[in-house]
Amino acid sequence: MDLITNRVLYKIFEEYALKQGEKDFLLFEKDPNQIVKWTYSEFLNDVKRVILYLTDIGIIKGEVITIHMENNPVHILFELAASYMGVIVLPTDPSCTKYELEYFITHSESKMVVVEPSKICLVEKLSKKINIRTITLAFNSNINQKSKYFVIDDDLKKYNPSSLDIMNEQEHTSIVMYLYTSGTTSNPKAVMISNAVIEYGARVLSKHTNLVKDDRHLISLPLFHAAAQFHALWPSIVSGASIVLTPRFSASRFFEQAYKYNVSVAALFGAPLRFLLNQPKRDFDNMHNLRNITFAQSLTDSMYKEWKNRFKVPLQQLWGMTETVGLPIMSPISLENRNLKAMGKSVIGYECRIISEEDENLSWASEGQLIVKCIPGLTAMSGYYKEIKKTKEIFREIDDSIWLFSGDTVSVDTEGFFYFLDRGKDLIKRGGENISTIQVESIIMEIPDVIDVCVTSTLDSFRDEKVVAAVVLKENSNITSEIIKDYCNKKLSSFKVPSEIIFVKALPRTSVGKIQKEKVKKFFN
Repeated sequence: MDLITNRVLYKIFEEYALKQGEKDFLLFEKDPNQIVKWTYSEFLNDVKRVILYLTDIGIIKGEVITIHMENNPVHILFELAASYMGVIVLPTDPSCTKYELEYFITHSESKMVVVEPSKICLVEKLSKKINIRTITLAFNSNINQKSKYFVIDDDLKKYNPSSLDIMNEQEHTSIVMYLYTSGTTSNPKAVMISNAVIEYGARVLSKHTNLVKDDRHLISLPLFHAAAQFHALWPSIVSGASIVLTPRFSASRFFEQAYKYNVSVAALFGAPLRFLLNQPKRDFDNMHNLRNITFAQSLTDSMYKEWKNRFKVPLQQLWGMTETVGLPIMSPISLENRNLKAMGKSVIGYECRIISEEDENLSWASEGQLIVKCIPGLTAMSGYYKEIKKTKEIFREIDDSIWLFSGDTVSVDTEGFFYFLDRGKDLIKRGGENISTIQVESIIMEIPDVIDVCVTSTLDSFRDEKVVAAVVLKENSNITSEIIKDYCNKKLSSFKVPSEIIFVKALPRTSVGKIQKEKVKKFFN
C-alpha cells in the first residue's frame, strides 16, 4: 500500500488550505470561556508568519527548536514551519525538572526555546549555563516580559504572510521532530522522526479508523507525547479533518467538551479511560456525538461493560511505540469483531511477527518478542540521535529485511489477534508515560548512604503501574523514604518519583549478580 506522497507535512497542509480554506481547522479552548478559532487558510497564514520570524532570527536547516509548554496551537504552527524549513522541533514535558530540561536541550543541541510564561524563569536560569541562542514566549501573561522577548501571540502579526518567498521543498525523508523516550538506558533517547514516517503512520491510522475530512478530533493528550502527535494530530491533518485542542486532559470535562464542540473522534490511554469511569455520572456522559475513541492499554471486562452502558461510544485498541511512529496493531474497524481483550491485529501497511527468544527464528510461536518489519525513515523512526549502537540493537536484519525489535512480549491466537504479556526490560508504563527504572535508580544512587537500589512497578488501578523502590542503606543511616522522594522530586518529573519506598538488608540476585526483580515485586504485595 503506497501511502507516502513524497511531500513534506507543510505541503500536505497547504494543499488542504488551498482546497478548503474557509473550513474550520482548529478550535483551541484556552479556558472554558475563551475559544480561539482558525480556518485552514488563517492557520496557513500564521504558519507562514512563523517561517518569516524564524528566518528573520537566523534559524537554519537542521537546527533544533525546543517547544516547552502545555498543549497550544504554537506546537502545530512550529511543526508545520519546521517541515517547510528543514528545521527540527523538540516538544518537551512542561512538568520536567531543570535537570531533565537541561539534558534535552544540551543533548539535542537546541538553539531556541519556545516557552509558556510560567516556565520562563526556568529557561532563563538554564540560558545562563548553556547555550540557548533565542528564547521566545508563546503568549503574553501578567508578567512583564513583553519588551524583553518576542511573543508569538502578539508580535507575529507584524509579518506579512504574502511576503514569504518560495523555498526549495525539503526532502520528505528529512527529520522534522525529536521525541525523547525512556528505555533501558540511564538517559532518555531522542527518536528521530521524518516527515515521511509521520505521513505514513497517519494515513495507516486514518484508513483503519475511517477518519475523514468531516470528522472533528478532540485532542487532550499532551503534544509532547507520541500518542497525541501520531494517534490524533497528524491523522487529522492528512485527512483534512478539524481539531479541537485543549491545554490538558480533564476527566471532569471531557464529555462536556465532546458535546460542546461536537467532536466525532478522540484518542486516549487506559488510565484516562479509568479516570472517566471514576467520575460522578453526568448528563453529558451520553449526549455527545463521538463515534470512536482509540486507546492503548487494556481495561478489565467489567470496565468495558460499564463504559459501553454509560458512555455509549465504541473503543478501538491499538499498539505502537514512539519508535514505530505509526500504529502497526489495531482492533478491527468492524464493531462486531473488536475483541478488546487483545491489542488488535496487524493492519494493512505493517507486518508484525513473533520471534523466538531462543534461536531468533521468525515464527508464529505461542509467545515471544513482537517485531515489526520496517524501512527506517519511511515506515519507522530514522534511528536514535547520537546513539548508533542503540539504533543497531533495535533495527536488525532478518532474511534481507529490517525488523524493529519492540522488546514487548506478546502472544497471538489463530485469528491473528495479538495479546500483550509483558513489556521491555526495566520499562514502566504509568498513565501512558514510559519510565526507565535505570534512570530512577541512577538518581537514587546519588544519595549518600544508598548502597543498592531496585526500582520496579506494581499494579495501579488508575495509572496502570506505580513506581516503587527497594533500597539498601549503609548501616546506621538516617536516610528516610521522604528524603529519597524529596531528592527525586528535584531531579525527575513527578510521575517518575517512586510512590512507595521500602528498605531491605539486601536485594535478591542470581548467581551472576543480576537483581531478581520478580522477587523484589513481592516485597510490595
